[in-house]
Amino acid sequence: MKRRPARNTLRIATGLMTVVAVLLLTGCKDAGGLKPKSGGQPYDVVVTGGDSGAVATVGDMLRSVTVAGLPQKERAFRVKAAESEPEGAMKYARCIVWTVDDGDGNGTTRVRFERDVYAKPQIIIYVCGPSAALKSKNARRTGRTVSAMINRFERDAAIAELRRRYNAKAAQTADSLFGHTICVAPEMTGMKTGQDFIWVSDQSATAMGNVCVYSYRGDSLDATRAVAVRDSVMRANIPGETPQMFMVTAATPQPAATVRDFGGKKVMVMRGLWEMEGGAMGGPFVSHSVADTARGRIITAEAFVFAPGKKKGNIIRQLEAALYTLK
Repeated sequence: MKRRPARNTLRIATGLMTVVAVLLLTGCKDAGGLKPKSGGQPYDVVVTGGDSGAVATVGDMLRSVTVAGLPQKERAFRVKAAESEPEGAMKYARCIVWTVDDGDGNGTTRVRFERDVYAKPQIIIYVCGPSAALKSKNARRTGRTVSAMINRFERDAAIAELRRRYNAKAAQTADSLFGHTICVAPEMTGMKTGQDFIWVSDQSATAMGNVCVYSYRGDSLDATRAVAVRDSVMRANIPGETPQMFMVTAATPQPAATVRDFGGKKVMVMRGLWEMEGGAMGGPFVSHSVADTARGRIITAEAFVFAPGKKKGNIIRQLEAALYTLK
């Protein structure tokens, strides 16, 4: 890969001044009074280091990552590049990827991270190797590792914030319906309940975020059945403006489902698109389903977004954090 020229100094300075401004606005102390609050928004990334080629390579690598399950491609991270070691306001950025030329000649690039070093929440990811050329050679593997670290950090940070601050009424309602609670943002004040069903929404007129929880009989996680149940539940509980309008799961592309292990329990994660039959509405959704074997049922928590003409990646990822709080 060709070595990139140094970034424009004015562009770097502008980016760093933005970070400083955010810090001035959000520079309160954490609960323990030990570290300031980090600057920036979720999925903001500062790539830094003394080697301009390595910074450019890692920055381009992260810019190529997209958010899964959206109707249009969206970059997963907002990346700023700075060709220096973290200092001053930069040290308090939320997510720092620091390229380090450590002179190691064994032909490998190593990645490690630290959390909450200068601020909270914060992750500093070190990409260590002998040269910019080596970092370029291992860019694809390194990119997967770094992006996974950032996604996990942001997920954990969002979950921690929801557990600290959530809509208590929605949690209590879910508990009364299912014997399970869920933490949704306190701004999600709109709520509707039905038969084994709850829907909460922030009711935004421009970028509406929604979380549903519902249950159905069963003891195994099956993607085909899950889609059929989803369509039935949403048709009954989320109607359109007329009886002929109702939410359905989009057939193309087909929803993608995987079963993963989270905290010792099997969770079926499904991502896909929804649309309004007979209408022009639609957007992405993600659901987490778990088998409640003691009661012979499946519990599904789902997030979906309606944000026409707007980016949806950060919205759906922040909403998905609530699904991890189901317990």
